[in-house]
Amino acid sequence: MSNSPAVGPQNAKRSKNTSAASLSPTELQHHVQELGLLGRVFGSKDHAPVYIAGAIAIIGMIGICIASAVPGSVDFSRADLIKALSGIILAALTFLGGVYSGSRR
Repeated sequence: MSNSPAVGPQNAKRSKNTSAASLSPTELQHHVQELGLLGRVFGSKDHAPVYIAGAIAIIGMIGICIASAVPGSVDFSRADLIKALSGIILAALTFLGGVYSGSRR
């Protein structure tokens, strides 16, 4: 016989990527309460920054489309609005690139 410890429910550890189907109702309720309102929308803390940056980039692109259709005002021109939104989109995409390139190391 081998010297390995007995494998059973008392010695099994849950992996980090445990599916919701394998959680007991109390564990699932605790997980939902731990996530909170924003966690339900954006997911767990491992994926939330990526989802938030993606949402910012998409909203910024929609804002540029709307800004190009709306006439500019005297105080704030359409070009200034597009430059500001482009900067926000670039920052979100740079963050996403950093997250994905940093995970390969």
